[in-house]
Amino acid sequence: MWSRLIVNLLADENIPLDLVKILRSKGHFVQTVAEARLIGAPDEDILRHAITNSLTIPTEDKDFGYWLEFSPVSVSPRAILLRFDQINTETMAQEILSAIRRIESEVPAGRMMAVLSRGKLRIREW
Repeated sequence: MWSRLIVNLLADENIPLDLVKILRSKGHFVQTVAEARLIGAPDEDILRHAITNSLTIPTEDKDFGYWLEFSPVSVSPRAILLRFDQINTETMAQEILSAIRRIESEVPAGRMMAVLSRGKLRIREW
């Protein structure tokens, strides 16, 4: 079952376009790094854009954890680190949407990094 919760996302460069299309088809606002004209930009620039526009970053880049941990307390960046091996895009979308429902119910605001793998979600708040 798909979530009716709408979350605004900034898809990092490593997120497949097929996944972006599925998330959009389920009603989520998804901006890609390319659409934000941030291809090749440093992680801190991508994070700054996400914070300014209240976007959660789905990514496969572990470095975002560092930037989230050491960002100023006055900002509330959020990211979902995807750790999937050989998974089809539809299944990945279902896992992400399920994680979004859980994240929004457990951590509706504030700095957060979630690590999502098949059937497993770990959430870290600062």
